[in-house]
Amino acid sequence: MEKWNGKKLADYMISKHGTTDPMVLENIYGFNVTACSTDLFQASYSIDDNGNKEILINESVPHIQIPFYIGQQLALFLLKNPTEIERT
Repeated sequence: MEKWNGKKLADYMISKHGTTDPMVLENIYGFNVTACSTDLFQASYSIDDNGNKEILINESVPHIQIPFYIGQQLALFLLKNPTEIERT
C-alpha cells in the first residue's frame, strides 16, 4: 500500500482533479456538508452504515473558515482511508 502524506495528497489532487479546492473535492469524494450546533468540535466527518459521508461544521464557525474545515476533514478522511484516494 502506498504511503500518503499531506503534500503527496495535495499533489495528487492537482494532477488528478486539477484543484485542491475543498468545495470542489467534497463533491468529488461524495461528502455532504451539514451545519450543526455543538460545543464538542468545530468540524468532524462521519460515515453511516450505508456508506453516506458527511462533514459536520459547527454553526459557530465563521463562513470564511468553512472551506478550511471542509478541507481539513476531507484530508483526515482520505489519509486514514487511503484506498478512497484513487477510487474517483
